[in-house]
Amino acid sequence: MKTKSLLFVLFVMLVVLFSGCDLFSGKPGTVEIAVKLADGTPVKNIELSLREKDKIIDEGGTNEKGLLKLSAKAGKYQLIGSIVTETHEILINEEVVIEKNKTVNKLVTVQNLGKLSINVKDKLNGPLSGAEVTIKDSNKAAVTKVTATTDQVEALLKPGTYYIDVKKDDVTLEDHEVTLTSALVTVNITLDIYPTYNLALNKDYRMLKPAEGGYPDTEKELTNGVVGAASFGNAEWVGTLGGEERLQVIVVDLDKEYLVTKATVVGLKDGTAGIDLPLGITVAISSDGVNWTPLEKQTYELPPEEPKQVVRTHEQKVGDNARFVAYKFDQSTNWLFLGEIEVYGTQHTATDVPGDLATIDLAEIF
Repeated sequence: MKTKSLLFVLFVMLVVLFSGCDLFSGKPGTVEIAVKLADGTPVKNIELSLREKDKIIDEGGTNEKGLLKLSAKAGKYQLIGSIVTETHEILINEEVVIEKNKTVNKLVTVQNLGKLSINVKDKLNGPLSGAEVTIKDSNKAAVTKVTATTDQVEALLKPGTYYIDVKKDDVTLEDHEVTLTSALVTVNITLDIYPTYNLALNKDYRMLKPAEGGYPDTEKELTNGVVGAASFGNAEWVGTLGGEERLQVIVVDLDKEYLVTKATVVGLKDGTAGIDLPLGITVAISSDGVNWTPLEKQTYELPPEEPKQVVRTHEQKVGDNARFVAYKFDQSTNWLFLGEIEVYGTQHTATDVPGDLATIDLAEIF
């Protein structure tokens, strides 16, 4: 009798083992979750967790397509998460059934939520980055304000009426009305601004003091579009030593006269190598290379907590016509290392004007 009982127990254990019972196999299943608006627009960056009672089994965030895969052993679970917007919060709490060795699909349709996509364009219908975008509610109270790093701003909001303000430089568009539904709503906003370009790219220039032999200017490093790394050994840096002559002047020829909006230059500070940023920078502009208009001298100091190695960009607003742009650097007794020079302006204003870079007396500009 004992032998038959033992054989029966062994038989049951073998059946359970080969049937793949979760007790022995522990093999999980997967759920692929899709979070979408009512119109099917995916919702990205939504944190969700798969829970068994209060225990988190798996968790993660939705990707650009609104998808997320979570894994667990076969069984019933709760899918928990929330969507926090500038206007309200939406809770997600839905049941998920996971099957062993299978991938099941779970669609989460978010109600009472819309996505506003704002595209900022310039006067030529090109993308315009760097604009300040303010979204206001139906009472015209600000809901959110961002400075766009690209030409696009996106926001998840409660459906309703909104007003949009967009500002860049001195140009502003106010109270652009839009009705947001439980869907993706795209708005194109055009500002009365022409696009600007680096007009100095690959252009010729002259230097009052030539670069030192160890840090030469051999292939137009200052206008080749490349900024050196924070190391004085990088070949993109052009170096001059202060010594008794502490004035450096560089003039860039844009070939034509343009409406110039700003002029920039990159400098390196490396306290371990005796490389200092200039004590002051003055920009001057000219259309003929003879008559010059100097702009206000700029000075700056590094905060004491800044690291010893710093790459710093100096920017000067211009807002006038010019073919030639000159930079004066008040140099310390240490090394002056300069990187890229950029002059921004509007290409549609290009005008042929006479001028000769070779004949400009750099020492007499300032």
